[in-house]
Amino acid sequence: MKAKKITLHNLRNDGHFQFIEFVITLIRGVGAALLRIEKQFNVLAALHAQEDEAYRKIIKSALTAHIDKADSDRDDVFRSLANAIRSGLTHFNPLKREAATRLKIVLDAYGDVTQKSNIDEIAAVRNLLQELSLKHAACVATLELGEWIIELGRRNSIVETLLEERADEGNTRTKLVLKEVRLEVDEAYRTLVELIDSLCIVAHATENAADIAMYDNFISRLNQRIDLLNNSIAQRRGHADAKKKNEE
Repeated sequence: MKAKKITLHNLRNDGHFQFIEFVITLIRGVGAALLRIEKQFNVLAALHAQEDEAYRKIIKSALTAHIDKADSDRDDVFRSLANAIRSGLTHFNPLKREAATRLKIVLDAYGDVTQKSNIDEIAAVRNLLQELSLKHAACVATLELGEWIIELGRRNSIVETLLEERADEGNTRTKLVLKEVRLEVDEAYRTLVELIDSLCIVAHATENAADIAMYDNFISRLNQRIDLLNNSIAQRRGHADAKKKNEE
């Protein structure tokens, strides 16, 4: 049995960190000494600690708290707008009920945008507001939702501006460090896995039942996680290709 291939540079930072953490935990569960990979394991663990430090510096940006607050404020306005539309469904005025029914269809098409990532929510809110303002302006006017539309757009812009500021606030060097450390981690991982593959081959060649069971079980568990990640990478690429094709 051999470990399956995984292209580590295709993983996002969080996915990469979590995968290496899984490998380290898996090794500790068996024992690096028992697996005969102590030296290689220590190198990988040390580099993983450096990756952890660099990654934490990026995600703990000084602007994160402000972004979270702005996102929460935007979500409150979105929910209030959605509630106002739903309330219109039972209005005594039939014109308002009709307007609310039309807007509710649009609202349902976008779903609960507050559950999306910040980047995706910015786009979703922008598209929603554009559709409400242009295609359903009469219904918005009938329900007197103009101020809510303006306020949601304003708060959406605040989140977008803060995200742009965080991207430019001086994380360039930290990101470079993370990129460099990831390359070292990748090399350490490959060296370690190649050694485990070799030790597994020796165990089978010498018919050492205990070692065969140990290495086969380790590699099997590792391969299960690799399969999950490879499938995730393939799906993400498929979505990206489909989106690009639609845009073209």
